[in-house]
Amino acid sequence: VIGGMTFLLVLLYKYRCMKFLMGYMCLASTVLLGFLGGQMFYVAINKYQLAIDNISFYFTMYNFAVVGTLAVFYEKGISKYINQAYLIATSVIVAWQLSYFNDWMAWALLIMLALYDLFAVLTPCGPLKALVNLMQKDDAPEMPGLLYEAQLPEGATRPGRRVRKNRADQNGNPTEAEDERAINATSNLHVSYAISGVSENGV
Repeated sequence: VIGGMTFLLVLLYKYRCMKFLMGYMCLASTVLLGFLGGQMFYVAINKYQLAIDNISFYFTMYNFAVVGTLAVFYEKGISKYINQAYLIATSVIVAWQLSYFNDWMAWALLIMLALYDLFAVLTPCGPLKALVNLMQKDDAPEMPGLLYEAQLPEGATRPGRRVRKNRADQNGNPTEAEDERAINATSNLHVSYAISGVSENGV
């Protein structure tokens, strides 16, 4: 399921089905944060005997899901720290689902996901390597949430950066701005993993 969803994301991006892709990923992320995050919060309420009524619970989870989706996919006017915090929260919620499996199943899933991640990123035919190559093209549309971007100090370099040199006109003035598209090859599989986890848990 995870492999199929990853290839589907790459195909949707390749053929510029951006509205469908964005809607699909936003819906999956909202369900993940709101429903699975709500399950995790409910377990914490019961364990620590927290006093909260139903209205406050649903209001909190609604805001948590909506703000998280905006932080991951919209980003404008939102602190980078909030964006990164929600990405970490998403990974924690997905990993928490493994607690419902027995030890052998959980370890088997972790090993399979690690091997698949290596295949998807490092092999020439890997879907995430293909996605990185597509997003490095000059005419590639912006798609937040698909890949992690490392925030480095000014002047620092990193793998995967493509720089288009300025072209000068007859007077020697630059005619095009330098195009720096820095994309970290580390994959952000939280959406596809989340979709698979949602499907398998019958949400």
